[in-house]
Amino acid sequence: MSIMLSSMTLSSVTGEDAIAILETSAWEPGDPMRIADERMTFDLSIRERLIFLNNWVDFNDSFDLRDDLALQHRLRFGIRTQITDEIAIYGQFQDSRTFFDEPAGPVFNREFINQDDPTELYQAFFEWKASPHLPIDFQIGRQEWNWGDGRLLASNEWTNNGRVFDGVTMSFNQTDYKLSGFAGWPVIAESDTINSPDTEDLITGMYLEGNWSEKIDIEPYLIFRSKSDRDVRTTLTNADNQNAGNLAPPGDYITLGTHIESKPGAYGPVDFRFEVAVQAGEISDPIGLGNNVGGQPINTGRQDFLAGAVHSQVGYTFEDSVGALRIFFEFNYASGDDDPNDNESHTFQPLFPEEHRFHGIQDRYAWMNMVEFVLGTEWQPVSRWQIALSGHWFWIPETNDVRRNSAQSALGGAARYAAALANNPGNFAAFEIDLVTRYRLTRWASLEAGYSHFFAGDYYRGSSPSLGGVVANDDIDFAYLQLSLNF
Repeated sequence: MSIMLSSMTLSSVTGEDAIAILETSAWEPGDPMRIADERMTFDLSIRERLIFLNNWVDFNDSFDLRDDLALQHRLRFGIRTQITDEIAIYGQFQDSRTFFDEPAGPVFNREFINQDDPTELYQAFFEWKASPHLPIDFQIGRQEWNWGDGRLLASNEWTNNGRVFDGVTMSFNQTDYKLSGFAGWPVIAESDTINSPDTEDLITGMYLEGNWSEKIDIEPYLIFRSKSDRDVRTTLTNADNQNAGNLAPPGDYITLGTHIESKPGAYGPVDFRFEVAVQAGEISDPIGLGNNVGGQPINTGRQDFLAGAVHSQVGYTFEDSVGALRIFFEFNYASGDDDPNDNESHTFQPLFPEEHRFHGIQDRYAWMNMVEFVLGTEWQPVSRWQIALSGHWFWIPETNDVRRNSAQSALGGAARYAAALANNPGNFAAFEIDLVTRYRLTRWASLEAGYSHFFAGDYYRGSSPSLGGVVANDDIDFAYLQLSLNF
């Protein structure tokens, strides 16, 4: 039951009237928290996640400085004030911290601290909702963006800091379609100061949603990016002041694509989704490791840019099984660059995605310079319990290109890239197996656990940098336990 207090305050009533107000205003966890004739709404979310990593960065069993255990804490508290039926103001504060991530040796080795951002303004925006007289949604300020299925622009909820943009969105709503436009800058998380937008990185574009078919949803989109600088990300450091950075290369280019997905039940037990995107324009210094790596010259100047990516998935749900059992097969491809020293770049740029949901829970791969096959199953034995098991096979199309993780950091840095250029390693990168289970304890609390093992393949064996004569191609273990509370 919601808190619903009218403009009459408790101080103005006594006796049985006050008791009646308190009885009808009883709040239960999971209910909206509202006051002032339901014009003011409060929300609160708490997430605690315990993470274990083994060989996370160095792929090397001989060293334990890269092995870590940490508790990631995140709290968000928001207030929405509904001024009129159409107009609202929303503000949300966030506190994200890491515990137990302590230095264990003489080198910089804290794996998680770059996701610390204590006591920060996460969102703050003015909102206008469409009315019968004006079919336009409008939002301006600091806000989350989640366009399409989040493969290119998303709030990145898995990370402790999340992701927001300072900008404006507007949607024109009609019966058969919705046209949305947006423009803004990504906000860089910095632990020692107030977060500010990266005004050197403009993102603007349009998404079109329409009721074109009774069985298929089709969403074409156009995104333009203009970036003039690369912000260095703080990683593996013992310092308290952290910067989440923006490692994408400078450039001016468009992304033209379409997301297609079957509507629930439209083809019986079969479902499918497909996305294709093409990028064109100019880009500068796409490698980002200097003009010479291991004796190989690297073009750090302006280059012609043309790249592409594809995602496809087909699933089948067994309706007569115990609970709901779905199996699926998936294929992902994103182009890479075969020559780091010519005047052309073909490495697909994934913009600001929700990578954790797409290419393995270890986040070792971004949608760039990759081929991925996935075979998985999702089972819901009871309404509150979900289990997902998936296997991911990764190949690297262009070993002359950098292999990057979901944060666009070069895996192994310049040392592994130099070894890859010198040794021409095999294209098979890895096999990753993921197991994730979620249980909804109540309507406001859920528990989630996951385990993943990463089997390093030919690429890591052939691109191992020299670390005391030890080959750095050992497997990775990753596990987590997470409690989420939402009010």
